[in-house]
Amino acid sequence: MLPAISKENKLAEFCDVFCENGWFTPEDTRVIMKAAKKHKLKVRVHADEFQDSEAATTAVKLRAYAADHLMAVSSKGIKSLAKKNSITVATILPGTTVFLGLKQFAPAREMIDQGIEVAIGTDFNPGSCAFNSQALMMNLAIANCKLSLEEAFNGVTKTAAKSLRRNKVGYIGEGAKADLLVWNLESLEQIPYYSTESASKIDLFLKNGKPFTLKKVEKVGLVKA
Repeated sequence: MLPAISKENKLAEFCDVFCENGWFTPEDTRVIMKAAKKHKLKVRVHADEFQDSEAATTAVKLRAYAADHLMAVSSKGIKSLAKKNSITVATILPGTTVFLGLKQFAPAREMIDQGIEVAIGTDFNPGSCAFNSQALMMNLAIANCKLSLEEAFNGVTKTAAKSLRRNKVGYIGEGAKADLLVWNLESLEQIPYYSTESASKIDLFLKNGKPFTLKKVEKVGLVKA
């Protein structure tokens, strides 16, 4: 499939490999990722969701841009992610733990304490997570993964953008794209506090510094009426 996908302009940007016991082994992952890179696709790894499958270590060795899930990552995997030469962002998906009725959240506090960059995502999909609110993910990460408010906010903005190799979004600064949300709130704490209701408290969307109408936002699926 990879050669066919690469020929279709803008059909795909990333190849995501499910490196997990019972799915693709670390060696399978190496073969797939090598082929993906050959066909100009960026790579990331679905890593150590249910069991330690050495997926995090594999992601670092193969220079994947992200290792996602990590609910069952081992201490060896954490050490690999923490290496100075690692380019792999650790993406936690706390909604999956809740939706699947599991008890184990990714050890994000330990990873951050070891200098690992941690992003936060929803994993919104019909099979394992029906939550599509990043504000809710912030709430879950703070409550269950022991992140600070600032760490959670960074995880859904700048670090999340980095995991997707979007270097000019996710932060406010010189040279960044002015893709901004203006909230009708009194403090940052209220974003995860209001959780799934947060979207209703956004007063203005800016895309490249220009107002983005609600009608356009609904069309691209950012919020629902």
